[in-house]
Amino acid sequence: MPGSRHTDVAANQGQFLALLVRLTQAKRILEIGTLGGYSTIWMARELPADGQLLTLEADAHHAQVARENLQLAA
Repeated sequence: MPGSRHTDVAANQGQFLALLVRLTQAKRILEIGTLGGYSTIWMARELPADGQLLTLEADAHHAQVARENLQLAA
């Protein structure tokens, strides 16, 4: 999708999100605005085995792209 490339989470931003999850020892995360799912992946990787991450995306196209990216990252 044109333009969405500029709103994806960059690697350094993803690393920062992962660090926040680790430092706060988060067990539950609510993400509003999934886009391609990149931030979701970064945060989910830092959750404990019993952690939960709920991400919400209003745009059907972005939600589908995120589902595909999450499956690839699993």
